[in-house]
Amino acid sequence: MQTGKPQVHPGKPVKAAATLAALTMAAVLVLSLSAHLSDERRAAAQARHLRDTIAKVAPARFDNDPVNEAKRLAGGDIVYPLYYRNSAQGRAIETTAADGYSGAIRLLIGIDANNAITAVYPLAHRETPGLGDRIEPGRGPWIRGFAGMHRGLPHEHWRLAGDGGRFDDLTGASITARAVLRQVQKATAEAAP
Repeated sequence: MQTGKPQVHPGKPVKAAATLAALTMAAVLVLSLSAHLSDERRAAAQARHLRDTIAKVAPARFDNDPVNEAKRLAGGDIVYPLYYRNSAQGRAIETTAADGYSGAIRLLIGIDANNAITAVYPLAHRETPGLGDRIEPGRGPWIRGFAGMHRGLPHEHWRLAGDGGRFDDLTGASITARAVLRQVQKATAEAAP
């Protein structure tokens, strides 16, 4: 029977450390590759969602890839050109109203070849549920009031009825409504061809 210290074979600690280091490096590599693939999938899903949303505001069908052909304007807005069989059908403009009641309101505006608005669609906002969220198409008709408008209209067309304009007031959400009106007017003027 042996008593005392266990015998340590020379080189075993070094071999164990090398194995542990190799396994750690392999795990880091696998995790890095996984994160990269996840980022690519997420970016592809976001691009698909944006294309689908552009189709909601598009004045007509299009066969180009507006997401890959987009141009960023000096003010930060993004213009997505829309073509069908190489003929310009209009454009979509992604813009942000920074002065919503609860912060920024990201919008997508469809404009036809004659510079008339076809639709406005909110991409993201944090407006108050039941009040400011009525800018969403499914929450009420207010946002559909932009259809047919164009940048050359007099200023009263770009104001709420309570301010002497033609747009219905959104009771309890006038700050949100004014922010959207101002930004749509501004974006359509800045993105004019």
